[in-house]
Amino acid sequence: MCEMSTGTGTSASSTPMISVIIPCYNYGRYVGEAIQSVIDQDYARKEVIVVDDGSIDDSWDIICKFKKSVRALRVPNGGPLKACLAGFDIATGEYVYILDADDKLIGSNALSTAAAALAERPSKLQFPLLPVNESGEPIGLAFPRFKEGYSTQQMTEEIFIGGCYLSPPTSGNIFRRDVFALTREVDYEVAQDGVAYLVSPFLGDVVTLDRPLAFYRVHQFNLSMTTHLSVERFKRERSRFRDRLEHLRRILPPEFSCKIPVADSLYFSYETLALERVAEGRRPNPRLLLSAVRALFRENKSPLRRLVIVSWLLSLGTSPSSLRVKVAMWKASSWHRPRLFQIMKAKLA
Repeated sequence: MCEMSTGTGTSASSTPMISVIIPCYNYGRYVGEAIQSVIDQDYARKEVIVVDDGSIDDSWDIICKFKKSVRALRVPNGGPLKACLAGFDIATGEYVYILDADDKLIGSNALSTAAAALAERPSKLQFPLLPVNESGEPIGLAFPRFKEGYSTQQMTEEIFIGGCYLSPPTSGNIFRRDVFALTREVDYEVAQDGVAYLVSPFLGDVVTLDRPLAFYRVHQFNLSMTTHLSVERFKRERSRFRDRLEHLRRILPPEFSCKIPVADSLYFSYETLALERVAEGRRPNPRLLLSAVRALFRENKSPLRRLVIVSWLLSLGTSPSSLRVKVAMWKASSWHRPRLFQIMKAKLA
């Protein structure tokens, strides 16, 4: 069980050492840009650790070109989490930043901006990401769009109600060392930051910036899991959601663990089940859709957001099969949404 903490005991007046860990699997075309974006930072108290996760392309050759500036490891392929933990084992930083090998930092002062926000030793810092295409050209709005004054207390309340809170993908989070260390206990998924993201609001403050500090690259390889509907994908997402909440329940003190909801009763579980039905070539039945709506109204969503989601559920349940798949893809992959829909989604977040 973890103990509630507000920091590591280090003087808040000192600037923290940030360990940037870049896990890489077959991203030779991008990893050089990721590494260079960290080397170019004007923040001195950083270390760069690049872990090749058994790549079979030219990733290792690219990484080796930076050996004078980074610490490079090569490990057997075991997935992102194992690669990150291999880097974490040799990291010395008070904070850990996992930068995906196909992403990169924006400008030269991203880490110094982050370090200033870490002065009071929060459990996590989070910030939006700016989506770009394979060539690095912006293709959409920075995401997620955080509410003004988004507080740690709001995050814990959202977890108690809906099992999650608004947080960016991997490259938009910097974790305090003791928080990220909890990922060592994970044996149910290969993703590197799931339980760390969930437990952060219980181990200190989560600081949220509204300025994007990194680019999120959208390309054919990271889109491969979302360009079509997959029964296995939705089963895996639902199982991961359940396992993360169970893990969170185990490590929190009783006064918090008793408030963690049962995953199968939450909207996300019903949504992925409805998408799974569509992936199977079936229409979600009215009972499933009604359960999804009931769960939605139990959670803390704005009236307008509820209206949009209910409209989507109705479309999913009433559309002919050819259109049903397109409607499902709007939710399953944000990059399949019309531009106007993406803008509305950002404003409703």
